[in-house]
Amino acid sequence: MKKVWYCILSVLILVSSVCLVFSACDKTENKFGLMSVGEMKGGSDKQAKKLKKDILSAPDTLKKASDENLVYYVSEDGSEWNDGLSPEKPTTVDEVNSLYLTKGDVVLFKRGDTFRLEEEIKPVRGISYGAYGEGDKPVFLGSLKNYADKSLWTSEDNNIWQIYLGTEDAAQVIFNDCEYIGYRKHTFEEVTSNGDFFFDYDKKTLYLYLTNTNPGEYFDSIEIATTKRAIGTFGSNASKLTNLKFENLCIKYFCTFAFNVSYADGFEITNCEMGWIGGEITASKTNRYGNAVQFWNNANNVNVSNNYIYQIFDAAITFQGMSNNNYTNLTFKNNLIEYTSMNFEFWGKNPKTRTETSSDSNAVMHNITFQDNILRFSGYNWGGEQRKGKESQAFVLAWSTYYDKGQVKNFNITNNIFDTANSYFFFAQNATKHINISGNTYYQQPGSTIPVLRLQKELANNLEAFENAIKTVDTNPTKIEWID
Repeated sequence: MKKVWYCILSVLILVSSVCLVFSACDKTENKFGLMSVGEMKGGSDKQAKKLKKDILSAPDTLKKASDENLVYYVSEDGSEWNDGLSPEKPTTVDEVNSLYLTKGDVVLFKRGDTFRLEEEIKPVRGISYGAYGEGDKPVFLGSLKNYADKSLWTSEDNNIWQIYLGTEDAAQVIFNDCEYIGYRKHTFEEVTSNGDFFFDYDKKTLYLYLTNTNPGEYFDSIEIATTKRAIGTFGSNASKLTNLKFENLCIKYFCTFAFNVSYADGFEITNCEMGWIGGEITASKTNRYGNAVQFWNNANNVNVSNNYIYQIFDAAITFQGMSNNNYTNLTFKNNLIEYTSMNFEFWGKNPKTRTETSSDSNAVMHNITFQDNILRFSGYNWGGEQRKGKESQAFVLAWSTYYDKGQVKNFNITNNIFDTANSYFFFAQNATKHINISGNTYYQQPGSTIPVLRLQKELANNLEAFENAIKTVDTNPTKIEWID
């Protein structure tokens, strides 16, 4: 009798296990054929995993400059009536831009909290912005709510669903906590397949294709990027942003930028997480764009280090401009960059001669350090697949390629890991003639549709071809490996 019961119990356990497996498969089944956000394997998996862990678990270090300075605390459940001068009486994120801040003050956001930004945080000279408390980094979202609510969506044909947002733009639609990503279209007529979406600027309404299914009912979460940028502002030389620090912030789902500043001097970003940035349509309506960290026109004494940057439509890190292009003492170290179209981009153009082969004859790029970073899977996934054309995607990219050696001095790209690309590794041959590129590690694997170097005609499909291409740019590579 015991044997019979044992057999029955075994069968029940087996059946339960099978049901659990199928249940898990059903939950993640991509029955609509949406663009899936998967994970790739490369040659630097172990190093990348460790660096990511170190960045995400980094301690808080910011302190006020003196006893006369103040520390302001901001939490998700704070009150506009609180002064924010203690963790027990935190203020709100909406009040941050109104705080009376003086050089040396600190603004801290509560760990574990989520702040949905309707407008950007405008940094103030001499202020440090960071985190306090326990748990994950404070999260800043450019999506105003979770739109997975069936009452928000309507449809006339059960295929194209519409939602009124009342916002200036909607650059991304992301399902189930980044499991799937929508595909933005430039016209309503192009919305013909599951996941396609179009934002009508006049009606401030988004249209999404999903066959016979209300998206608000089917998905657990739907985030829609509607806020332009998280931190920064354009300005003139008279209003340059000086002596600022940002530490341990998580920034996601913004239409254009995580950080966007002009005329920065003394600007530090460390141990931050930035993901899903960009996707806005350009003014010409022909392309889409968006960068994680952008320094526009002048940038001096900048440090962007130990950050995790991923799923960026255009550039992870860039300094660029159209006037007064002076970039000196810029350091970019120990960053982990994944699934990005342009990983490290730089250029300076004269607005009167805006062509690919022209540069600003007065542009200066002196004392630039790009070192010990890990860059992976360039040109793959969201921006890599949705961005118009592959001809402008690369690990290292300089649009205006004709600089002389006087303009580019002590510019070093060393000891980095460049791991697997469906893009160029280097799109900057003329600029790189004046740059020290050495000691880097390179991995590539089958699947790329783009040559290693711009202007190169043939694809690298084996170690010898890959090695020959890399050695024309890197004078002394540490390792070059082909992954089969």
